[in-house]
Amino acid sequence: MDQHASEGTYTFADEQNRLGRVRALTVFSLLRPPWAWPPGGVYLQRLIFALGRTRTPDEVRRLSFIHFARLAIIRRFPDHGQEREEIVEPLLLFESNYDGTFDQYIDTFSEAIPQKMWAFWRTSYGFPGVKPVTPFKRYIRANEFTVEHY
Repeated sequence: MDQHASEGTYTFADEQNRLGRVRALTVFSLLRPPWAWPPGGVYLQRLIFALGRTRTPDEVRRLSFIHFARLAIIRRFPDHGQEREEIVEPLLLFESNYDGTFDQYIDTFSEAIPQKMWAFWRTSYGFPGVKPVTPFKRYIRANEFTVEHY
């Protein structure tokens, strides 16, 4: 078991979101409106995304244990023959596949690129900051979803 007993962050989702040694992480967080303080919203997030595309730090490229990671803004869900569901406030979606444990993954991001992590997540309700890392881990766990297909 990959549980870090001292941190107590192991959950049942760790085993459900796992295929061999690879784990999946899917996190939805509610974006604050642009007029809130501190500011949030889709427009600020789009600006952050644009800046992030132009400057991919070498630190991220060297993180070989990450197979895939993406951030997206969800403004609506397709109906696919069901009744359409309206979203009042947009959601920030973060998905990733990685080797190792949840604690190792979040610790590495918090150390390697804390400014980028802060920039992406700061537009979401309840974001506690990247450091200290324990509240950030609790925030990610509280907004994590179990993968239905992996």
